[in-house]
Amino acid sequence: MPKISIGLMVYNESEHIARTIDNISKQSFSDYELLIGDNASDDGSSEIINGFAENDSRIVHIKRPKNIGAIQNWNDLVRRAKAEYFVLAAGHDLLSVDYLKALSEELDRNKNAVLAFASTQWKDESNNNLSVPVSILDTSGMPPFSRFVSLMFANQHYMYGMSRISAMRETSLQKEVIGSGELYLQELVQLGDFVLVENQRWYRVKNRSDEPVMAKMHRYHHILFSGESSRLRFQFFPHTQMLFHYLVLPFVVRNITIWQRLVFVSAYPILLVRFVKPIVRDVQWLLKSKA
Repeated sequence: MPKISIGLMVYNESEHIARTIDNISKQSFSDYELLIGDNASDDGSSEIINGFAENDSRIVHIKRPKNIGAIQNWNDLVRRAKAEYFVLAAGHDLLSVDYLKALSEELDRNKNAVLAFASTQWKDESNNNLSVPVSILDTSGMPPFSRFVSLMFANQHYMYGMSRISAMRETSLQKEVIGSGELYLQELVQLGDFVLVENQRWYRVKNRSDEPVMAKMHRYHHILFSGESSRLRFQFFPHTQMLFHYLVLPFVVRNITIWQRLVFVSAYPILLVRFVKPIVRDVQWLLKSKA
C-alpha cells in the first residue's frame, strides 16, 4: 500500500497536464499512487494522461464517461484512495520538489495534526511570481471556536494540503453546494490541527484573466456541479444554501462536546454578517438567470 494518494482532478487541461504530471513524478518522495480523475475531457488531455500511465504503474487513469462535476470527482478520488495520506492536485498547478516528503514527515511526527499545508505562491503562465494575498493560518493550539471563526474568512487553499485519510472519512466529505470545500474543512479542523510546513510551496498558476464576480459564479456553476437538477438547484440562492449548511454544522461536526456546539451557535451573528454580500449576489444571480 502506498504512503500517499494523490488525487489529480482534470478537465480539459491539455495545455498544462503534461507539466503537472512531470512535476509530480520528480518529487523527492516516490511512495505514492496518482489517481487522475479525468472528468470527460475532450481536448486531448486523456491521450496525454494515457501516455504517462503506460510508463508509470503508480498512475491510475480514471476516465469518466461523462462529467460528474468537480465536487463528485473529488469525493470519488477520496473514496478510492488506498494510502495513509491524501493530497489534492489540480491540472495546472505545481509543487515544490520536497512537498510530499516534508508534509508526510510532519504528519508522521505530529499526531495531533490532521492536515499539513505549505505556503501558497501564485504564478502566471510564464512562471513569474505574482503578489496575491493568501489568508490561511496554522491552527495549532487554537480552541474549537477560534478554528470555526478563522476558517469562515480563510482561503480554501487548505484543500491542496496533505490530510490523514482516516480523518477525512470521518467527515461528510463535500456536499453539492457552493462553498462545499469550506464546509468540509470546517468539519476536518475540529478533528485536529492544520499545520504549516515551512520552506515548502504549492504553486498556484493563474491561468485565466481577472473576471467579475457574476462571471466567476457562472464558471463555478459549470465546474462544480453535474446534471441538470444540480445546476437548477444552484440557481436558487446558492450562497443562502451554504449559510443553511453552516447553521446546521455545529450539530453534525464530530468529536466536540455539547458545550462546544453551543459556543459555535454563538457565532451565528458573525455568520449572518459574513453572508450579507453573498446573499445579495444570490439575488443578482437569480435576476440575471431569469433575464
